[in-house]
Amino acid sequence: MIDRFCDYCHRRHRVMLPLVQRLYDEGFVLSGMDGDGTLSLNEHLYEMRDRKEVAVDILKRFQTANEGELDLSLDGHRLLLLRYDDPDWFFRLHLAFINDKSIDLASMQHKLSNAYGPEDVETAFDAATEFLSENIDAPLHYELHTDRGAFLKAALDRERFSLHLVDVPAYLRIIFFFMQKADVALMVKSPLEILRLLEELQDMIQFLADSFADRNLVMEFKIEKEVVFRCGAGVKPTLGSRFGPTAIKLDALARILASAMPRRGE
Repeated sequence: MIDRFCDYCHRRHRVMLPLVQRLYDEGFVLSGMDGDGTLSLNEHLYEMRDRKEVAVDILKRFQTANEGELDLSLDGHRLLLLRYDDPDWFFRLHLAFINDKSIDLASMQHKLSNAYGPEDVETAFDAATEFLSENIDAPLHYELHTDRGAFLKAALDRERFSLHLVDVPAYLRIIFFFMQKADVALMVKSPLEILRLLEELQDMIQFLADSFADRNLVMEFKIEKEVVFRCGAGVKPTLGSRFGPTAIKLDALARILASAMPRRGE
C-alpha cells in the first residue's frame, strides 16, 4: 500500500503537493510518532516529493506494526490520528477533535475555507478515484473512528467502492457537533448563499459520479443493511441528468435517519 501510494503521489505531485502545502500554510501540522520519537512531516514535504524512497521509508516507519501513527494537529490540538498497516492495505482514522471541548472549530473552519475551494474538493475527488482505479486488485479497506469505536467502514472490491455507516447515532452526534460549533455565517451570509451552496453540492455530486463512471468504478453508500446511494458506472440516474449517474433512495434514507434520532429524554 505505502509503495503504491507514494508512487502515485510522486507521479501526480503537481496535483497533490499544492493541496498539502496550503494545509501547512494555514498552520496545520502533520507529525509521525513512534517509540523513537516524533517527526514533523511538514519539514520533509519537498524531500518526500523529490525522492520517493524517502517518502516510503518515513511512512513505513510510522505504520501500526512499528507502534506508530500519524497525527494532524492545529494550534497544539490533535485533530486526526491515522493508523495504518502496509501489508493489509488497511488504515484507521480517528476523529480526535470530536471530544476536545476546547478546540476552536470555527477557527479551523476558517482556515480550511482559506485553503480550499469547491474546485479543490473536486481535485481531491478525482485524485482519489484515480488511485482506486489503479489499485482495484488491492484489498483496500479503512475505518473512521470516534471514542465509541468505528462508525464508518469502507472497502474496495474490484470496481466497487463501498461505504458502510455502521453506527448511525455516532454519525448524528458528529453532525450535531458541527452544527453547534461551526460558524454558519462563513457559509451562509444571505438567503442567496443557500442557493449557491445547493448549486455547489449538485455540481460536486455530479463531478463525483462522473469521475467514478469515467474510470468504470461504482461507489455505494450503505446505512445498516440498505444501500441508499449509488453513483458511477452503469448506475441509472434517479435525480435527473444534472446529478450525473447517481441513484438515491430518499425514502429509505429518511426512514433510517428518523429511527436513529434520539427521543425526548434520551
